[in-house]
Amino acid sequence: MQGLAFLVGRWRGTGEWGGAPFACSSHVTMLFGRYVQIDVHAWQDGRPAHEERVIVHAGEDGGPVLATLYPDRGAVQQYVLEELVPGRAYRFVFVPPAGSDLSPQRWTVRRTDSGYDDVFEIAPGGGPFEVAVTCSYVPDGNADGSAAADERGDDAR
Repeated sequence: MQGLAFLVGRWRGTGEWGGAPFACSSHVTMLFGRYVQIDVHAWQDGRPAHEERVIVHAGEDGGPVLATLYPDRGAVQQYVLEELVPGRAYRFVFVPPAGSDLSPQRWTVRRTDSGYDDVFEIAPGGGPFEVAVTCSYVPDGNADGSAAADERGDDAR
């Protein structure tokens, strides 16, 4: 999970959601040196549009790293973390449980020179993935990929 340390801090950005512009922010903290908490907020036309909390944690018995998504609406979802480029790019993959009416999803975060970008994709009905949301984040406050030790937790000091 230390590879996700570049996300720790406060971020703000802009992007597209369903083809329409929106504003986004995230606040990422390391909890107890064992978990990564990601709080995301989105606004369209100056009004709140979406909020979610993601807790990234180690899988049981050495299993894959997992991310549990708690959205402001809809079902809680369990993602598996894939490392694309160590310390720079990660993908969270959601495979719906058997019998679910949910579609496969993936959320990719990629470090940039000025912050990070994220792309959320969905595969309606299990078909090909389509981009649903994009956002490019820049530092807001102390976010710069080297957040203050008190935000990273004991293991990062």
